[in-house]
Amino acid sequence: MGVNKDEPKTVTIDELYQEQVDAGNIENAEFMCELLRSDGLRKISKGCTWIEWAEDGRFKSKHDEPAVGRGLLMSPFNAYCTWQTTKITELIEVTDTVIKFKTEYGDYELKLGPVE
Repeated sequence: MGVNKDEPKTVTIDELYQEQVDAGNIENAEFMCELLRSDGLRKISKGCTWIEWAEDGRFKSKHDEPAVGRGLLMSPFNAYCTWQTTKITELIEVTDTVIKFKTEYGDYELKLGPVE
């Protein structure tokens, strides 16, 4: 069975929003977090927080600082978040403006401050 080219592609609100930001159709002046992954993925958001999971895989708590075992959640903070990473396996660098870390699925650099 082949793919019907006439069928519409399913995309998420986040994907559509990111496309508009990347195309310059949405101002990013209010965005304060830029996440870059080693494979070229780029996500931006107005805010970010660090989340911790309980042993059963459910949300346990949120934090202002990164730590091994926590994941990054980028705003908006609801079921349609911009991006969420898996648990941090290694913190490489933490400053006021840059956080470099590794997860099971990639190496990340989070830039904090106005996104250009």
